[in-house]
Amino acid sequence: MRSDDAKNDARARRAAAFARARCGVELHAHVNGCAREDTLLELAAARGLERECERALASDRDLLACFEIFKLVHACVDDAAALRRVTREVCEDFARDGARYLELRTTPKEQIGKERYVEAVLSGLEDACGRCGGDGADGELAARIILSVDRARDDDASKAMETIDLAIKYKERGVVGVDLSGSPVVGHWDRYVAAFEKARAHGLGTSLHNGEVANTEAEQRAFIAFRPDRLGHCVYTVRDESLLRDLLASKIPVELCLTSNVKTRSCAGFAEHHFAKLRSAGHPICLCTDDTWVFQTSLSREYAIAAETFGLTDDEIRDMSTRAMDFAFCDEDVKLNVLANIRNSTS
Repeated sequence: MRSDDAKNDARARRAAAFARARCGVELHAHVNGCAREDTLLELAAARGLERECERALASDRDLLACFEIFKLVHACVDDAAALRRVTREVCEDFARDGARYLELRTTPKEQIGKERYVEAVLSGLEDACGRCGGDGADGELAARIILSVDRARDDDASKAMETIDLAIKYKERGVVGVDLSGSPVVGHWDRYVAAFEKARAHGLGTSLHNGEVANTEAEQRAFIAFRPDRLGHCVYTVRDESLLRDLLASKIPVELCLTSNVKTRSCAGFAEHHFAKLRSAGHPICLCTDDTWVFQTSLSREYAIAAETFGLTDDEIRDMSTRAMDFAFCDEDVKLNVLANIRNSTS
C-alpha cells in the first residue's frame, strides 16, 4: 500500500472512531454546501443541469470557484420542497457522522421568497430532529438555524434588515443567530452593522466570516471591534501581527475549517493551518466543516485531520468539542442536555 493510501486509510479509521464516539459539535456549516451529492445530481437532472453539476463535482475548490459552485447549487435547490429535503438530509448526515449538536446557516433567497425559504428550512430541521430542532434530551441530534446575510445578495441595508427581521420572527422555532457571509470582496461592513446591532439587541447570536482574503485589514479590525459572538475562518487575521493581537485580546471564539481553508488555497496545507497558532495561544476555537459536499469532508474527518496533524489525543478532541458548546447559540437547557450526552457516550 502506498504511503498516501496508508495515511488516508488511517485517517478514515480514526474518523469512523470519532463518529462512533458521538461527540461532534458543528457550529459553521452551510445548508446548501452540505447537500448530498446524489440529491444534487437528481435535482440537477430534473432541471437540465446534470452536466453542469458533474463539472462542478470535478472542479477545483479555490475560494472564488466555490462561489460559482454555490450559484449552481442554488439553481438546483430552487423550491421549498427541495430545500426542505436537503435540510432534512443534511441533519441526518451529521447525526450519522456522530454530531450531537448542529448549527446550520443559510441565506434566505428571493427566488423562493425569503419567508417561505426560512419556513422550508425550519420544516426540514423539524423533519429530522423534531419540534424546533429538538432539545437533545433523548440523546439524538439537536439542531438550530443561523440566517446569513449574503454580501452579494443582500447588497443594501434594507435587504440585510429583512433577513434580521426574519431571524427575530422565527426565534421561537429554531433560529438562534445571524451571520455575515458571501464573497469577501463584495460589500462593506458599514452597510450591515445596523442590522447586526438589531439582531444582537434581540438576543440573537452573531457570527461574521472574517479574514478569508488578503488586504481586508480595516474591515477585519472593525469586525473584531464589533465583538460578535463568533468569527469564522480568520485566515489572514492571524497572519497580521496587529490583528492577531486584537483577536487574542478579544477572546472571540473562532470557527476553524481545516479542509475548506486548504482546498480554497487559503492555507498551504494542514500543517500550516492557523489552528496550531490559536490553540497554542489558548484562544477559544472550534473545528467545523464549512461545506461537507463542496469540500468532500465530514466533521469526524476534520477531527481526524486535527488529531493526526497536530498530535491531539482522542480526549483532547472530545474536550475541544465539549468546549465548543460554550460558544453555541442555543439555550442553556439544550447545552446541558448535549454535554450530558457527550459525557455519557465517552464515559
